Amino acid sequence: MTEKNIELLEAELAACRTECESLSKEMQESRKSIRKDALSNLHNARAEFNEANDIHEKADDARDACRAALCGSVIGQREPDAVHEEVKADIKLSYELKKRAYRKNSPWPAVSMYLLAVVCAVLGAIFKWFFFALTAVFATLGVLLMLNNNKRVTESHEARKRRSGILAKYKADDEETIKQREAEFLELHRRFTAAEEKERLTAEQLSAARKELESIENRTLAELDFNYGTGEAAFITRQYNEKLQHCQELEAEIEKLKNK
Repeated sequence: MTEKNIELLEAELAACRTECESLSKEMQESRKSIRKDALSNLHNARAEFNEANDIHEKADDARDACRAALCGSVIGQREPDAVHEEVKADIKLSYELKKRAYRKNSPWPAVSMYLLAVVCAVLGAIFKWFFFALTAVFATLGVLLMLNNNKRVTESHEARKRRSGILAKYKADDEETIKQREAEFLELHRRFTAAEEKERLTAEQLSAARKELESIENRTLAELDFNYGTGEAAFITRQYNEKLQHCQELEAEIEKLKNK
């Protein structure tokens, strides 16, 4: 009876060893395939992350460069609508000041009144006394006209100073140049806005690539865990270990029967 049992156990052991060999080959092939795919996926994910990071860094540098150019412009970093209203008002005022600054302010009307006063004074001394009254009238008109002319000259001088201040504000030579400065500002602002939007989009893409990389890294660790993982190789490995343990149990049982 013992001999029969030994024969049966040895037959079962042979079959178990055959299954172990088959499972071992299947396990090695599965591990090789999974390791290759997992490392390939991980490599691709890291390459995509590095590419997204490079693109974002370039977009970030471009955004900073555009901001520096905008801040370094005559107008600076401001909202276009507010700038347009201010430029419009400054140009209108500059044209008004230009008219005031370069109008003709002649002293000759006052001088003419003074000459008439002198003539009337001479005539009064020679002919009739009433010419002295005209002398006073023309002299008074001369004073008034001279005061008015002086006022106009002062206003023109102040207008030139104010206009120069407006032009200096935009580093412009005239009103047309102010318009050019606004056009330059709008182009710089457009570039900055586009660069800022690109930086935002590339930041989102980088964040998505980082999350994808972390997910693949975690999945790769699980796939390469051939003992406790959930992949095919882990399942075959557990089958192989169970068969191997069963073989060892059969060997121990056979050895025990033989030693009786």
